[in-house]
Amino acid sequence: MTKNIMNSRIRFNLSQRNWGRLIALIKRAEIPFNQLQVAEIGCGTGTCSLILAFLGASVTLIDCNESVLSETEKCFRAYGASGNFVRADCLEAPPVALRGKYHLVMSGGLAEHFAGEDRLRCILYHRMLLRDHGIACISVPNRFSPFLQSVLSFRRMTGTFGISMEIPYTHDELIRIMREAGFRHGFVSGTASMKRDALIYSAGFVSALVDLFPSRLSTGLRSWKRGLHSSESGRGGDAAETEIKDECRRHMHSIEPNDRFKTDFIIDHFASGLTLFAVT
Repeated sequence: MTKNIMNSRIRFNLSQRNWGRLIALIKRAEIPFNQLQVAEIGCGTGTCSLILAFLGASVTLIDCNESVLSETEKCFRAYGASGNFVRADCLEAPPVALRGKYHLVMSGGLAEHFAGEDRLRCILYHRMLLRDHGIACISVPNRFSPFLQSVLSFRRMTGTFGISMEIPYTHDELIRIMREAGFRHGFVSGTASMKRDALIYSAGFVSALVDLFPSRLSTGLRSWKRGLHSSESGRGGDAAETEIKDECRRHMHSIEPNDRFKTDFIIDHFASGLTLFAVT
């Protein structure tokens, strides 16, 4: 994970339909960002937590994989950001020190990797970390997305899908499981327009085709793409670091607490990704 790649991930997050919704919800709760307590479960690269750390929040990153936490901590240090890194499993009881502590608990690309009752256990884990009136922000793939399903079907058919379990959610399942987990209220919002999904998953289909090439060729193509991406990512060093932090702050200031975001039945039910916003 280079800074150029992380900067691209950050900018992609800022452009997402639901990131503005999240910032507005935080502002409506009237919690200053320098007092905001955030936990990210199944943190992976910790992109969302890093953005909030830039804005002054205190962030805790939770993952069951020690090597993931170690790599993410290195990335934070590279940006001069601090975080609390905790090894824990979201299907077990959370550490006592974390329970009821956070204003915001997030996850992305986590809850779909469980089946049966474990899906509820995962969502309950988010709730147990939240204080009263806390916000959960849980992003998952959508079972009814035509673009997502077409790429997944192609990968499964060609044997290039390397994930042992991924069960996307539906809008209605997220609402049901939110209620079972004991949240007071919430809503589900699609992550992107259908036009943007079509563009993203067209690239995903090309990526799936590349995986059918001989290993040496596919690896070479991906290395070339990463090199091209790095060369086009703009300036490096301290100037680029300051620039990405300033972008995050400008985006935060551009969102008003009373902003009213439009609902869209098509996006909120058929986008490739869904985000559950739920309040304790």
